[in-house]
Amino acid sequence: MRRRPARFVALVVLLLWSAAACTIGTKVPAGPPPDTPTMPAGAQIGTGRIPLTCDVPILGPQTFLASATGAVATALGPGQQFWITEVHGSLEVSDWIRDAAPLLGVTSADARVTRIDITTTNATPSVLNAVADPLLVTDIPVRADTPMVVPAPQSGDNLTVGPFTAGRSGDVELSLGAITADITLKNASGGVVLWPLTVNCRTATTAPLVIAAISINSSLPSTPASRFDGVPTPTFGLAAGDVEGSLSGRLECTLGSLGTVPVDGILTGELPGWLPRGQNYFLRQASGRLIFPASLVDAAIAAFPGATQATGTIDKLEINAVNATPATRNVASPAITVPAVQLRQGQGINLRIPSTGLLTVGPWTPGAGSDTTMTWGASGGSLQLRNSAGNAVGAPLTISCSAPRGPVILLRQAVTSGPPPTVTSLSTASGPAAGGNQVTITGTGFTGALAVSFGAGTASFQVTNDTTIVANVPSGRGGVDVSVLGANGPSAIVPAGRYAYTG
Repeated sequence: MRRRPARFVALVVLLLWSAAACTIGTKVPAGPPPDTPTMPAGAQIGTGRIPLTCDVPILGPQTFLASATGAVATALGPGQQFWITEVHGSLEVSDWIRDAAPLLGVTSADARVTRIDITTTNATPSVLNAVADPLLVTDIPVRADTPMVVPAPQSGDNLTVGPFTAGRSGDVELSLGAITADITLKNASGGVVLWPLTVNCRTATTAPLVIAAISINSSLPSTPASRFDGVPTPTFGLAAGDVEGSLSGRLECTLGSLGTVPVDGILTGELPGWLPRGQNYFLRQASGRLIFPASLVDAAIAAFPGATQATGTIDKLEINAVNATPATRNVASPAITVPAVQLRQGQGINLRIPSTGLLTVGPWTPGAGSDTTMTWGASGGSLQLRNSAGNAVGAPLTISCSAPRGPVILLRQAVTSGPPPTVTSLSTASGPAAGGNQVTITGTGFTGALAVSFGAGTASFQVTNDTTIVANVPSGRGGVDVSVLGANGPSAIVPAGRYAYTG
Protein backbone atom coordinates (compact mmCIF):
# COMPACT_ATOMS: atom_id res chain seq x y z
CA MET A 1 0.00 0.00 0.00
CA ARG A 2 1.51 3.31 -1.04
CA ARG A 3 0.82 6.41 0.98
CA ARG A 4 0.20 9.47 -1.15
CA PRO A 5 0.73 12.66 0.82
CA ALA A 6 -2.12 14.92 -0.18
CA ARG A 7 -1.04 18.06 1.58
CA PHE A 8 2.19 19.89 0.91
CA VAL A 9 2.24 22.87 -1.14
CA ALA A 10 4.83 24.58 -3.05
CA LEU A 11 4.24 28.24 -3.20
CA VAL A 12 2.54 29.01 -6.44
CA VAL A 13 1.97 32.57 -5.81
CA LEU A 14 0.28 33.13 -9.06
CA LEU A 15 -2.34 30.87 -10.24
CA LEU A 16 -4.40 33.48 -11.98
CA TRP A 17 -7.20 31.92 -13.92
CA SER A 18 -9.04 33.58 -16.71
CA ALA A 19 -11.20 30.54 -16.64
CA ALA A 20 -12.01 31.52 -13.19
CA ALA A 21 -14.55 33.85 -14.49
CA CYS A 22 -16.96 31.04 -15.01
CA THR A 23 -16.91 28.30 -12.46
CA ILE A 24 -17.27 24.66 -12.85
CA GLY A 25 -17.58 21.86 -10.36
CA THR A 26 -20.06 21.20 -7.58
CA LYS A 27 -17.51 21.75 -4.90
CA VAL A 28 -18.73 23.66 -1.84
CA PRO A 29 -16.32 26.32 -0.53
CA ALA A 30 -15.19 26.20 3.07
CA GLY A 31 -16.66 29.66 3.59
CA PRO A 32 -19.64 31.44 2.01
CA PRO A 33 -20.07 30.85 -1.73
CA PRO A 34 -18.25 33.39 -3.87
CA ASP A 35 -20.31 36.44 -4.74
CA THR A 36 -19.80 38.57 -7.82
CA PRO A 37 -17.74 41.56 -6.67
CA THR A 38 -17.57 44.98 -8.23
CA MET A 39 -14.25 45.49 -9.96
CA PRO A 40 -12.63 47.70 -12.60
CA ALA A 41 -13.71 47.18 -16.21
CA GLY A 42 -11.24 45.01 -18.08
CA ALA A 43 -9.91 43.24 -14.97
CA GLN A 44 -10.08 39.63 -13.86
CA ILE A 45 -9.30 38.03 -10.52
CA GLY A 46 -8.90 34.34 -9.83
CA THR A 47 -7.98 31.62 -7.39
CA GLY A 48 -6.82 28.07 -8.02
CA ARG A 49 -5.35 24.91 -6.49
CA ILE A 50 -3.01 22.91 -8.71
CA PRO A 51 -1.23 19.59 -8.09
CA LEU A 52 2.53 19.45 -8.64
CA THR A 53 5.06 16.66 -8.68
CA CYS A 54 7.88 17.68 -6.35
CA ASP A 55 11.21 15.87 -5.88
CA VAL A 56 11.94 15.70 -2.16
CA PRO A 57 15.30 14.43 -0.83
CA ILE A 58 15.05 10.83 0.45
CA LEU A 59 11.29 10.64 -0.22
CA GLY A 60 11.55 11.06 -3.98
CA PRO A 61 8.62 12.38 -6.08
CA GLN A 62 5.67 13.59 -4.00
CA THR A 63 2.42 15.29 -4.88
CA PHE A 64 2.12 18.87 -3.64
CA LEU A 65 -0.78 21.31 -3.96
CA ALA A 66 -0.27 24.97 -4.81
CA SER A 67 -2.84 27.71 -4.14
CA ALA A 68 -2.84 31.35 -5.15
CA THR A 69 -4.90 34.38 -6.17
CA GLY A 70 -4.18 37.49 -8.27
CA ALA A 71 -5.47 40.06 -10.79
CA VAL A 72 -4.69 40.68 -14.48
CA ALA A 73 -6.29 42.19 -17.61
CA THR A 74 -8.94 40.48 -19.74
CA ALA A 75 -7.69 42.12 -22.97
CA LEU A 76 -4.51 43.93 -24.07
CA GLY A 77 -3.47 46.29 -26.82
CA PRO A 78 -0.79 45.15 -29.30
CA GLY A 79 2.62 45.26 -27.62
CA GLN A 80 1.14 46.47 -24.33
CA GLN A 81 3.00 45.87 -21.09
CA PHE A 82 1.07 44.19 -18.28
CA TRP A 83 1.49 42.85 -14.75
CA ILE A 84 -0.17 40.30 -12.49
CA THR A 85 -0.97 42.16 -9.28
CA GLU A 86 -2.28 41.61 -5.75
CA VAL A 87 -0.86 38.08 -5.77
CA HIS A 88 -1.01 35.98 -2.62
CA GLY A 89 -1.11 32.26 -1.93
CA SER A 90 -0.49 29.52 0.60
CA LEU A 91 1.81 26.61 1.27
CA GLU A 92 0.35 23.41 2.77
CA VAL A 93 2.92 20.92 4.00
CA SER A 94 2.80 17.18 3.29
CA ASP A 95 1.18 14.67 5.63
CA TRP A 96 4.43 12.76 5.82
CA ILE A 97 6.32 15.69 7.35
CA ARG A 98 3.40 16.71 9.52
CA ASP A 99 2.64 13.24 10.89
CA ALA A 100 6.32 12.40 11.44
CA ALA A 101 6.91 15.60 13.42
CA PRO A 102 6.67 14.01 16.90
CA LEU A 103 9.05 11.20 15.93
CA LEU A 104 11.66 13.64 14.63
CA GLY A 105 11.18 16.25 17.33
CA VAL A 106 9.99 18.79 14.75
CA THR A 107 7.88 21.65 16.13
CA SER A 108 8.21 24.32 13.45
CA ALA A 109 9.52 24.98 9.95
CA ASP A 110 10.86 27.76 7.74
CA ALA A 111 10.31 28.02 3.99
CA ARG A 112 12.42 29.88 1.44
CA VAL A 113 10.96 30.03 -2.07
CA THR A 114 13.55 30.92 -4.70
CA ARG A 115 11.81 30.10 -7.96
CA ILE A 116 8.28 30.29 -9.36
CA ASP A 117 8.52 30.40 -13.14
CA ILE A 118 5.70 31.83 -15.24
CA THR A 119 5.95 30.82 -18.89
CA THR A 120 4.29 32.78 -21.67
CA THR A 121 3.06 32.20 -25.20
CA ASN A 122 2.87 35.25 -27.49
CA ALA A 123 4.47 37.51 -24.88
CA THR A 124 7.92 38.33 -23.56
CA PRO A 125 9.80 37.31 -21.57
CA SER A 126 9.04 33.66 -22.36
CA VAL A 127 9.92 32.74 -18.75
CA LEU A 128 9.84 35.02 -15.72
CA ASN A 129 10.74 34.08 -12.14
CA ALA A 130 7.98 35.60 -9.99
CA VAL A 131 10.24 35.69 -6.93
CA ALA A 132 13.47 37.31 -8.08
CA ASP A 133 14.00 38.09 -4.39
CA PRO A 134 13.58 34.90 -2.29
CA LEU A 135 10.29 34.72 -0.42
CA LEU A 136 10.76 33.84 3.26
CA VAL A 137 8.20 32.37 5.66
CA THR A 138 9.35 31.57 9.18
CA ASP A 139 8.27 29.72 12.33
CA ILE A 140 5.42 27.75 10.83
CA PRO A 141 3.86 25.50 13.54
CA VAL A 142 4.17 21.78 12.78
CA ARG A 143 1.85 19.44 14.67
CA ALA A 144 0.74 15.90 13.94
CA ASP A 145 -2.79 15.60 12.52
CA THR A 146 -3.07 19.37 12.08
CA PRO A 147 -2.91 20.89 8.59
CA MET A 148 0.26 22.91 8.12
CA VAL A 149 -0.55 25.98 6.06
CA VAL A 150 2.09 28.53 5.10
CA PRO A 151 0.83 31.96 3.94
CA ALA A 152 2.65 33.60 1.09
CA PRO A 153 3.68 36.29 1.51
CA GLN A 154 3.73 35.84 5.27
CA SER A 155 2.92 39.48 5.96
CA GLY A 156 2.93 42.84 4.26
CA ASP A 157 1.85 43.72 0.73
CA ASN A 158 0.71 41.25 -1.89
CA LEU A 159 3.14 40.47 -4.72
CA THR A 160 3.34 42.08 -8.17
CA VAL A 161 4.68 40.00 -11.07
CA GLY A 162 5.95 41.50 -14.32
CA PRO A 163 6.29 43.32 -16.53
CA PHE A 164 5.33 41.19 -19.52
CA THR A 165 4.90 42.54 -23.05
CA ALA A 166 2.05 41.22 -25.20
CA GLY A 167 2.49 40.21 -28.84
CA ARG A 168 0.97 42.15 -31.73
CA SER A 169 -2.07 39.91 -32.34
CA GLY A 170 -3.73 36.68 -31.19
CA ASP A 171 -3.89 35.68 -27.52
CA VAL A 172 -1.43 35.68 -24.65
CA GLU A 173 -1.22 32.55 -22.52
CA LEU A 174 0.40 32.29 -19.11
CA SER A 175 1.31 28.92 -17.58
CA LEU A 176 3.06 27.73 -14.46
CA GLY A 177 6.62 26.51 -14.84
CA ALA A 178 9.19 25.15 -12.38
CA ILE A 179 9.10 25.90 -8.65
CA THR A 180 11.95 25.57 -6.15
CA ALA A 181 11.69 25.93 -2.37
CA ASP A 182 13.90 25.13 0.62
CA ILE A 183 12.11 23.71 3.67
CA THR A 184 13.94 23.78 7.02
CA LEU A 185 12.49 21.66 9.86
CA LYS A 186 13.27 22.84 13.40
CA ASN A 187 12.97 21.43 16.91
CA ALA A 188 11.71 23.22 20.03
CA SER A 189 15.07 24.91 20.63
CA GLY A 190 15.26 26.19 17.04
CA GLY A 191 17.81 23.63 15.90
CA VAL A 192 17.67 22.22 12.37
CA VAL A 193 16.31 18.68 12.09
CA LEU A 194 18.02 16.69 9.34
CA TRP A 195 19.02 19.45 6.87
CA PRO A 196 17.27 22.01 4.66
CA LEU A 197 15.23 20.11 2.07
CA THR A 198 15.46 21.57 -1.42
CA VAL A 199 12.22 20.78 -3.23
CA ASN A 200 11.92 21.06 -7.02
CA CYS A 201 8.41 21.00 -8.48
CA ARG A 202 6.76 20.67 -11.89
CA THR A 203 3.25 20.07 -13.15
CA ALA A 204 1.78 16.74 -12.07
CA THR A 205 -0.72 16.41 -14.89
CA THR A 206 -0.49 15.16 -18.46
CA ALA A 207 -1.19 18.64 -19.87
CA PRO A 208 -0.06 22.10 -18.75
CA LEU A 209 -2.59 24.39 -17.12
CA VAL A 210 -3.17 27.79 -18.74
CA ILE A 211 -3.43 30.08 -15.74
CA ALA A 212 -4.54 33.05 -17.85
CA ALA A 213 -5.56 33.55 -21.48
CA ILE A 214 -5.75 37.20 -22.55
CA SER A 215 -6.91 38.41 -25.96
CA ILE A 216 -4.99 41.06 -27.90
CA ASN A 217 -7.38 43.67 -29.31
CA SER A 218 -6.06 45.99 -32.03
CA SER A 219 -8.60 48.67 -31.01
CA LEU A 220 -7.09 48.96 -27.54
CA PRO A 221 -4.11 51.26 -26.87
CA SER A 222 -0.72 49.75 -26.18
CA THR A 223 -0.04 52.40 -23.52
CA PRO A 224 -0.22 52.95 -20.65
CA ALA A 225 0.83 49.64 -19.15
CA SER A 226 -1.96 47.46 -17.79
CA ARG A 227 -2.00 46.77 -14.07
CA PHE A 228 -4.73 46.60 -11.44
CA ASP A 229 -3.25 47.65 -8.13
CA GLY A 230 -5.55 47.64 -5.13
CA VAL A 231 -8.16 45.29 -6.63
CA PRO A 232 -9.56 43.11 -3.82
CA THR A 233 -8.60 39.47 -4.44
CA PRO A 234 -10.53 37.36 -1.91
CA THR A 235 -9.71 33.68 -1.55
CA PHE A 236 -12.39 31.00 -1.23
CA GLY A 237 -12.08 27.29 -0.53
CA LEU A 238 -11.48 25.10 -3.58
CA ALA A 239 -11.14 21.41 -4.26
CA ALA A 240 -7.75 20.33 -5.57
CA GLY A 241 -7.55 20.92 -9.32
CA ASP A 242 -10.31 23.55 -9.41
CA VAL A 243 -10.21 27.23 -10.33
CA GLU A 244 -12.58 30.12 -9.67
CA GLY A 245 -12.78 33.85 -10.07
CA SER A 246 -14.42 36.91 -11.60
CA LEU A 247 -13.86 38.99 -14.70
CA SER A 248 -15.20 42.27 -15.98
CA GLY A 249 -15.96 43.27 -19.57
CA ARG A 250 -17.21 46.48 -21.17
CA LEU A 251 -20.49 45.96 -23.06
CA GLU A 252 -22.30 48.28 -25.45
CA CYS A 253 -26.01 48.01 -24.61
CA THR A 254 -29.00 49.49 -26.42
CA LEU A 255 -32.02 50.18 -24.18
CA GLY A 256 -34.97 50.93 -26.45
CA SER A 257 -35.59 54.63 -26.99
CA LEU A 258 -32.89 55.58 -24.48
CA GLY A 259 -30.18 54.67 -26.98
CA THR A 260 -26.81 52.93 -26.54
CA VAL A 261 -24.72 53.21 -23.39
CA PRO A 262 -21.58 51.49 -22.04
CA VAL A 263 -22.37 48.88 -19.40
CA ASP A 264 -19.90 47.01 -17.22
CA GLY A 265 -20.61 43.27 -17.05
CA ILE A 266 -19.08 40.89 -14.51
CA LEU A 267 -19.13 37.09 -14.37
CA THR A 268 -18.03 34.84 -11.49
CA GLY A 269 -17.76 31.06 -11.10
CA GLU A 270 -15.78 27.85 -10.67
CA LEU A 271 -14.59 24.98 -12.90
CA PRO A 272 -12.05 22.14 -13.18
CA GLY A 273 -8.53 23.04 -14.22
CA TRP A 274 -8.49 20.18 -16.77
CA LEU A 275 -11.31 18.84 -18.92
CA PRO A 276 -11.19 15.07 -19.54
CA ARG A 277 -12.35 14.22 -23.06
CA GLY A 278 -15.89 12.84 -23.10
CA GLN A 279 -16.64 13.99 -19.54
CA ASN A 280 -19.26 16.71 -19.24
CA TYR A 281 -18.50 19.82 -17.23
CA PHE A 282 -20.72 22.56 -15.82
CA LEU A 283 -20.63 26.23 -14.99
CA ARG A 284 -21.20 26.09 -11.20
CA GLN A 285 -21.63 28.57 -8.36
CA ALA A 286 -21.99 31.21 -11.05
CA SER A 287 -23.39 34.72 -10.84
CA GLY A 288 -23.02 38.00 -12.65
CA ARG A 289 -23.64 41.74 -12.58
CA LEU A 290 -24.73 44.39 -15.08
CA ILE A 291 -23.71 47.90 -13.95
CA PHE A 292 -25.59 50.68 -15.79
CA PRO A 293 -24.18 54.24 -15.64
CA ALA A 294 -25.84 57.18 -13.91
CA SER A 295 -26.29 58.88 -17.30
CA LEU A 296 -28.76 56.16 -18.29
CA VAL A 297 -30.79 56.60 -15.09
CA ASP A 298 -30.88 60.37 -15.59
CA ALA A 299 -32.05 59.89 -19.18
CA ALA A 300 -34.78 57.45 -18.08
CA ILE A 301 -36.09 59.82 -15.40
CA ALA A 302 -36.17 62.67 -17.94
CA ALA A 303 -37.83 60.63 -20.71
CA PHE A 304 -40.41 58.92 -18.48
CA PRO A 305 -41.81 61.42 -15.93
CA GLY A 306 -42.92 59.74 -12.74
CA ALA A 307 -40.60 56.75 -13.09
CA THR A 308 -39.01 55.96 -9.72
CA GLN A 309 -38.11 52.29 -10.07
CA ALA A 310 -37.51 49.55 -12.62
CA THR A 311 -38.13 45.81 -12.85
CA GLY A 312 -37.19 43.43 -15.61
CA THR A 313 -35.77 40.17 -16.86
CA ILE A 314 -32.47 38.96 -18.28
CA ASP A 315 -33.22 36.35 -20.93
CA LYS A 316 -29.88 36.20 -22.76
CA LEU A 317 -26.39 35.70 -21.34
CA GLU A 318 -24.49 33.69 -23.92
CA ILE A 319 -21.25 31.77 -23.51
CA ASN A 320 -19.56 30.63 -26.72
CA ALA A 321 -17.31 27.57 -26.87
CA VAL A 322 -14.60 26.42 -29.28
CA ASN A 323 -13.84 22.68 -29.25
CA ALA A 324 -16.82 21.95 -27.04
CA THR A 325 -20.53 21.41 -27.55
CA PRO A 326 -22.85 23.19 -27.59
CA ALA A 327 -21.08 26.01 -29.42
CA THR A 328 -23.32 28.54 -27.66
CA ARG A 329 -25.28 28.17 -24.44
CA ASN A 330 -27.60 30.74 -22.92
CA VAL A 331 -26.91 31.03 -19.19
CA ALA A 332 -30.15 33.02 -18.72
CA SER A 333 -32.53 30.31 -19.89
CA PRO A 334 -35.05 30.24 -18.34
CA ALA A 335 -35.16 34.00 -17.97
CA ILE A 336 -33.84 35.52 -14.74
CA THR A 337 -36.12 37.98 -12.95
CA VAL A 338 -34.69 41.34 -11.95
CA PRO A 339 -36.41 42.62 -8.76
CA ALA A 340 -37.39 46.26 -8.34
CA VAL A 341 -34.49 48.71 -8.20
CA GLN A 342 -34.85 52.38 -7.27
CA LEU A 343 -34.04 55.11 -9.80
CA ARG A 344 -32.17 58.03 -8.27
CA GLN A 345 -30.83 61.06 -10.11
CA GLY A 346 -27.06 60.85 -10.53
CA GLN A 347 -26.82 57.20 -9.46
CA GLY A 348 -26.30 54.14 -11.62
CA ILE A 349 -27.95 50.71 -11.36
CA ASN A 350 -26.09 47.61 -10.19
CA LEU A 351 -28.05 44.46 -11.07
CA ARG A 352 -26.96 41.10 -9.65
CA ILE A 353 -27.81 38.06 -11.78
CA PRO A 354 -29.55 36.22 -10.21
CA SER A 355 -30.69 38.63 -7.49
CA THR A 356 -30.06 35.92 -4.86
CA GLY A 357 -28.38 32.55 -4.96
CA LEU A 358 -26.16 31.09 -7.66
CA LEU A 359 -26.54 29.55 -11.13
CA THR A 360 -25.63 26.10 -12.43
CA VAL A 361 -25.28 25.97 -16.21
CA GLY A 362 -24.37 23.18 -18.59
CA PRO A 363 -23.35 20.66 -19.55
CA TRP A 364 -20.64 21.25 -22.12
CA THR A 365 -18.69 18.37 -23.63
CA PRO A 366 -15.05 18.89 -24.68
CA GLY A 367 -14.20 18.07 -28.29
CA ALA A 368 -11.26 16.22 -29.84
CA GLY A 369 -8.85 19.19 -29.79
CA SER A 370 -6.09 19.79 -27.28
CA ASP A 371 -7.91 22.58 -25.45
CA THR A 372 -11.29 24.25 -25.04
CA THR A 373 -11.85 28.01 -25.16
CA MET A 374 -14.98 29.71 -23.86
CA THR A 375 -15.76 33.39 -24.49
CA TRP A 376 -18.39 35.80 -23.27
CA GLY A 377 -21.09 36.38 -25.89
CA ALA A 378 -24.13 38.63 -26.30
CA SER A 379 -26.62 39.39 -23.54
CA GLY A 380 -29.99 41.06 -23.21
CA GLY A 381 -33.44 41.27 -21.66
CA SER A 382 -36.01 43.92 -20.87
CA LEU A 383 -36.52 46.69 -18.32
CA GLN A 384 -39.89 48.07 -17.23
CA LEU A 385 -39.96 51.52 -15.65
CA ARG A 386 -42.55 52.00 -12.86
CA ASN A 387 -43.88 54.76 -10.62
CA SER A 388 -43.90 54.78 -6.83
CA ALA A 389 -47.16 52.78 -6.81
CA GLY A 390 -45.57 50.04 -8.91
CA ASN A 391 -47.54 50.85 -12.05
CA ALA A 392 -45.83 50.63 -15.45
CA VAL A 393 -44.60 53.89 -16.97
CA GLY A 394 -44.33 53.49 -20.74
CA ALA A 395 -43.63 50.31 -22.66
CA PRO A 396 -40.87 47.86 -21.62
CA LEU A 397 -37.39 48.79 -22.81
CA THR A 398 -35.59 46.06 -24.73
CA ILE A 399 -32.00 45.53 -23.57
CA SER A 400 -29.58 44.30 -26.25
CA CYS A 401 -25.86 44.05 -25.38
CA SER A 402 -23.01 43.12 -27.67
CA ALA A 403 -20.27 40.75 -26.61
CA PRO A 404 -17.57 42.49 -24.54
CA ARG A 405 -14.68 44.00 -26.45
CA GLY A 406 -11.68 41.72 -26.46
CA PRO A 407 -13.02 39.11 -26.90
CA VAL A 408 -13.16 38.25 -23.20
CA ILE A 409 -11.84 34.71 -22.74
CA LEU A 410 -13.62 33.01 -19.86
CA LEU A 411 -11.42 29.96 -19.97
CA ARG A 412 -8.85 28.08 -21.98
CA GLN A 413 -8.37 24.67 -20.44
CA ALA A 414 -6.45 21.61 -21.61
CA VAL A 415 -8.54 18.69 -22.82
CA THR A 416 -6.90 15.47 -21.60
CA SER A 417 -7.22 12.33 -23.68
CA GLY A 418 -6.51 9.69 -21.03
CA PRO A 419 -9.20 8.39 -18.68
CA PRO A 420 -9.66 10.29 -15.39
CA PRO A 421 -10.56 8.48 -12.15
CA THR A 422 -14.17 7.57 -11.45
CA VAL A 423 -16.01 7.37 -8.12
CA THR A 424 -18.73 4.72 -7.86
CA SER A 425 -19.41 4.45 -4.11
CA LEU A 426 -18.46 5.55 -0.60
CA SER A 427 -18.37 3.15 2.36
CA THR A 428 -20.29 5.73 4.35
CA ALA A 429 -22.14 8.80 3.08
CA SER A 430 -21.98 10.92 6.24
CA GLY A 431 -19.79 11.77 9.20
CA PRO A 432 -19.01 14.39 11.85
CA ALA A 433 -18.26 17.99 10.96
CA ALA A 434 -14.90 17.66 12.70
CA GLY A 435 -13.86 14.94 10.26
CA GLY A 436 -11.19 12.45 11.32
CA ASN A 437 -13.16 9.36 10.31
CA GLN A 438 -12.15 7.07 7.45
CA VAL A 439 -14.12 6.50 4.26
CA THR A 440 -13.35 3.85 1.67
CA ILE A 441 -13.85 5.16 -1.86
CA THR A 442 -14.54 2.66 -4.62
CA GLY A 443 -14.07 3.45 -8.30
CA THR A 444 -11.52 3.13 -11.08
CA GLY A 445 -8.22 4.70 -12.13
CA PHE A 446 -6.97 5.41 -8.59
CA THR A 447 -3.37 4.36 -9.24
CA GLY A 448 -1.28 7.53 -9.17
CA ALA A 449 -4.08 9.62 -7.65
CA LEU A 450 -2.92 13.17 -6.93
CA ALA A 451 -5.54 14.35 -4.45
CA VAL A 452 -8.85 13.42 -2.83
CA SER A 453 -11.30 16.23 -2.08
CA PHE A 454 -14.38 16.39 0.12
CA GLY A 455 -15.84 19.61 -1.24
CA ALA A 456 -13.17 22.22 -0.57
CA GLY A 457 -11.41 20.03 1.98
CA THR A 458 -8.39 17.97 0.96
CA ALA A 459 -8.13 14.51 2.54
CA SER A 460 -5.03 12.53 3.38
CA PHE A 461 -5.40 9.12 1.75
CA GLN A 462 -3.93 5.74 0.88
CA VAL A 463 -4.31 4.05 -2.50
CA THR A 464 -5.03 0.39 -1.74
CA ASN A 465 -5.27 -0.57 -5.41
CA ASP A 466 -6.61 0.83 -8.69
CA THR A 467 -10.21 0.57 -7.47
CA THR A 468 -9.94 1.44 -3.77
CA ILE A 469 -8.82 4.47 -1.76
CA VAL A 470 -9.00 4.87 2.02
CA ALA A 471 -9.37 8.57 2.90
CA ASN A 472 -9.16 10.38 6.23
CA VAL A 473 -12.08 12.80 6.04
CA PRO A 474 -11.20 16.49 6.57
CA SER A 475 -13.46 18.79 8.55
CA GLY A 476 -16.34 20.40 6.69
CA ARG A 477 -19.99 21.31 6.71
CA GLY A 478 -23.17 20.53 4.82
CA GLY A 479 -23.30 18.30 1.76
CA VAL A 480 -20.20 18.04 -0.44
CA ASP A 481 -18.99 16.04 -3.43
CA VAL A 482 -16.10 13.62 -3.15
CA SER A 483 -13.72 13.74 -6.10
CA VAL A 484 -10.43 12.09 -6.98
CA LEU A 485 -7.89 14.02 -9.05
CA GLY A 486 -5.64 12.09 -11.41
CA ALA A 487 -3.04 13.05 -13.99
CA ASN A 488 -5.78 13.37 -16.63
CA GLY A 489 -8.07 15.52 -14.51
CA PRO A 490 -10.79 15.08 -11.88
CA SER A 491 -13.40 12.39 -11.53
CA ALA A 492 -16.88 13.40 -12.62
CA ILE A 493 -19.30 14.62 -9.96
CA VAL A 494 -21.84 11.82 -9.36
CA PRO A 495 -24.63 11.23 -6.79
CA ALA A 496 -22.75 8.16 -5.51
CA GLY A 497 -19.94 10.50 -4.40
CA ARG A 498 -22.11 12.77 -2.26
CA TYR A 499 -21.05 13.07 1.40
CA ALA A 500 -22.92 14.84 4.25
CA TYR A 501 -21.31 16.41 7.30
CA THR A 502 -23.51 16.09 10.40
CA GLY A 503 -23.59 17.95 13.68
